[in-house]
Amino acid sequence: MALSLKVWLEQENVTKTMKFGQVMSIAEVTKEIRERTESGGMDHGIFYPGDEEKGEPGQWLRADKTLGFYDIQSGALIQYKKKHRARKVRFLDDSLKTRLIDESAAVMEIVEQIAEAEGASPFKSQSCS
Repeated sequence: MALSLKVWLEQENVTKTMKFGQVMSIAEVTKEIRERTESGGMDHGIFYPGDEEKGEPGQWLRADKTLGFYDIQSGALIQYKKKHRARKVRFLDDSLKTRLIDESAAVMEIVEQIAEAEGASPFKSQSCS
């Protein structure tokens, strides 16, 4: 079954209606949007803003899942946008640094990436004496 979705393109700030198969993976949808619109790149992904009226939170759609997995209905809005953003991060020593963050990653993964960049491990096990 084909889904007709409104696709907001961040780079152009326009919304286009496109048709996709419900069994298409998010990776296939992303590739098709990139090819049809000649917009974005490998650092772009699909964000589903959810439905405030239904209390659905927004979420980044995983590339290995299908549109059917997320139960996205025809007429829904999805956003095609960059996954990486520069964000200011305040550290425990009160220093403020700008880091490139993958917004589609889980919070735990983001913390690990920041700690690794700083040469530390946030989840290092500590032995008790």
